[in-house]
Amino acid sequence: MESQYDTWAFSPSKARKTGKTRRNPVGLFQYNRKRYLFSTFGDVNWVRNLRAAKEASVKKDFRSRRVVPIELSLGEAAEVLKGAIAPAFLGLGGKIFGSHFPLEPDAPTSMFVEEAKRHPVFELLRS
Repeated sequence: MESQYDTWAFSPSKARKTGKTRRNPVGLFQYNRKRYLFSTFGDVNWVRNLRAAKEASVKKDFRSRRVVPIELSLGEAAEVLKGAIAPAFLGLGGKIFGSHFPLEPDAPTSMFVEEAKRHPVFELLRS
């Protein structure tokens, strides 16, 4: 299944420590007719803020959407990483982020499960 990627600004409702709203540029993507968010750099602050807030806003140009993030299980995340992220990283994405996500699409599923431990994946549902 083909994936569609787009860059949006992403804001968890509030930062978990300061209470301030923070914006981060992220790549949202669609895979199997669902919208996802993937953390290239692992368990970073925006991931922890998102887990704590349990809701967020995604914005592009003048469009804004409220979303509810659902963190995927390791098995579900591995499937998304194998089907959507690994193929995208074969091109320019791999040259930029390849050291953070080194797997090719034909790698064994078990390697994607291990990689899912380092790269949280969230399905974004409309709130």
